Amino acid sequence: MMTADRQSRDSRVVPVWINGRNGKEYRAAAGLKPVVGIFSIGRDDTYRWKDSVHQGDEIRAFAHDGIAQGLRPWFTKFAGQIFDKRWFR
Repeated sequence: MMTADRQSRDSRVVPVWINGRNGKEYRAAAGLKPVVGIFSIGRDDTYRWKDSVHQGDEIRAFAHDGIAQGLRPWFTKFAGQIFDKRWFR
């Protein structure tokens, strides 16, 4: 099993399609073994705001691109309390 940790993604620098590219690279290296793509909804930019969130469409595009390229999704959220409730809608 191979696990790729892409929890932090500054959308100003790292494109939304990077998860799909990772899926292709990991699939090429792992063959038929399971490959997992860990991702988060949090924005990790200069100040690493762990309780902020990316837009829903952006999160879905990021996750779906990885899934389409063979990554098994592994969602993570930091902290035990949700301050920004926009992602519940």
